[in-house]
Amino acid sequence: SLVTGGGKAEWVGGRATLVITGDVVDRGHQGKIMWKYLFDVQDDAKRKGGTVVLLLGNHEGNLLRGDYHDMTLLDACTYDGADPEGLCINETMLQPSTETELGPHAWAQPFCNLAMGCCEVSTSSPKCSTHGLVQGITDEWGPSGRDGTIGREMRRRARDGKVRIAHIEKNPNLAEGLLFVHGGYAPGWIETDPSRLQGMLLDSIEGHDYTTIGGRLYDQSNLFGWYGPTWAERHWCNQKTRTHCSRLERTLKERKVGRLIMGHCPTETRNIELSCDGKLVIADTMMSIGYTKGREESDQHSAAIEVNSKGIWA
Repeated sequence: SLVTGGGKAEWVGGRATLVITGDVVDRGHQGKIMWKYLFDVQDDAKRKGGTVVLLLGNHEGNLLRGDYHDMTLLDACTYDGADPEGLCINETMLQPSTETELGPHAWAQPFCNLAMGCCEVSTSSPKCSTHGLVQGITDEWGPSGRDGTIGREMRRRARDGKVRIAHIEKNPNLAEGLLFVHGGYAPGWIETDPSRLQGMLLDSIEGHDYTTIGGRLYDQSNLFGWYGPTWAERHWCNQKTRTHCSRLERTLKERKVGRLIMGHCPTETRNIELSCDGKLVIADTMMSIGYTKGREESDQHSAAIEVNSKGIWA
């Protein structure tokens, strides 16, 4: 274990490196709490000689762009936005007494009216019953360069290289390095060095690289888009073909690494899966209660990839 249990942000991993592959939010009712916790763990690890690398997924990208359509109502209620309709009070009253038996109402998606544009800060208006909640989330995440609490900290850490899109880990126990990225590298991104991605990330989350189309914000680099490295959906989640493995080989060669480790794609076996002769490692085992709807089952799905003096282990 690298962190103490019980929710305390205390690093006990010594000089180890921990890489979080993204999509921390929209996987339960405590997205804000989770990111604040990870910031604290990252700080404590640095004080004690360790390293925590925080990668962004497409869901963090959504929140940084002001799109909240995958957030649960209970999560939205933690942001202390105005709630004249009493939605948060009513939802709380419906909750069962035990964490492991959350009812289906708690996972209704989205918490806001998507058809009316109520889920995005750029289109939400007082006509939306959730308008106050959207403003509360915006006050924390500060999309498109706004000075939100979480958003400001996210931007500061991105400037320091602590929050990233991709990370290459060179480990003396492995002959070749490891490339970590949430959604994989699609064609068109293969030759983009992680350092270049970092610059694009800063442009995007500082609000310097956006355009408005039909009232919605789009990052012009498409960093958080369908084919960007936080998504790459059509190219990596269906990773069984020879074409995919050929693209992977090109990516690994270009980046001078031996394996690509990603999240984003829930595995069918609920275990960490290997493909392309073990060179592609998919680490999303659906351990979040946002998938399982219960803590006990989530604990059974818990998994991690460890690199030590004996090699790489899952």
